[in-house]
Amino acid sequence: MKRALVLPMILLVLAVCANADIVGTIVVSGDSNIGNGIDGSAGATIADNGLFFRNLLGAGTTVAIRTTTNPDTLTEISSQNAIIGYYTGLGKTVNQFSTVTAPGLAGASLFIGFLPDVDFTAAETTLIANYLAAGGTVLLTGEWGSFDTLADNHINALLTALGSTLRISPADLDLGVHVATGSQIAADALTVGIREFSYAATSDVAGGTALFYTTAGTPFMEYTSAVPEPSAIVLLLTAGLGAFAVRRRRA
Repeated sequence: MKRALVLPMILLVLAVCANADIVGTIVVSGDSNIGNGIDGSAGATIADNGLFFRNLLGAGTTVAIRTTTNPDTLTEISSQNAIIGYYTGLGKTVNQFSTVTAPGLAGASLFIGFLPDVDFTAAETTLIANYLAAGGTVLLTGEWGSFDTLADNHINALLTALGSTLRISPADLDLGVHVATGSQIAADALTVGIREFSYAATSDVAGGTALFYTTAGTPFMEYTSAVPEPSAIVLLLTAGLGAFAVRRRRA
């Protein structure tokens, strides 16, 4: 009976360590117009938005984007096109699709779920989870509450399925075009070099590390990422093996 208690402990430790791989980064924006600040489309002010997207991709060469299926969001579609055009102009490969597939994500360092008016299926969620487990970066863009709560709900459902703490709270903040400056821009690796960031009406985002704030100081873009400390893995192994030794002596 005592030996039977040893195996579950070892399996628990091994299971934790097996899941202790590098976890990718999830970025959530309460506004989908963040691409308009790249080229000034839809009346936006041209700012350092392109630099943000460059920081987000890092040294990657391929971007995958699940494009919006809402034909009524012309302003947001212009933002989507600005993002695609920006990466293409940098010589990057951009895979565009309406349904997430393994070939679509293959080789991508960044996946963008742009204004998802269609819910993520179970198959798509599994692919995104595996993509994150391999160290990928995901950007999900929502909108201000009165405009597109559906997309926000779809993003929240995906975040819940992925086990993320990030959430969009549908709201009507900073209606119209705005430019974040100064204290509205958090100091972070994803905001290096950014002095101005153009955005429009937005919902607020919580549950992670803030990148940009509204004029009232509410975060409208946040992210989460995690890399398990090697010492934590060693501690788990030590605890598991220690428990094993104690039970052996008692046996």
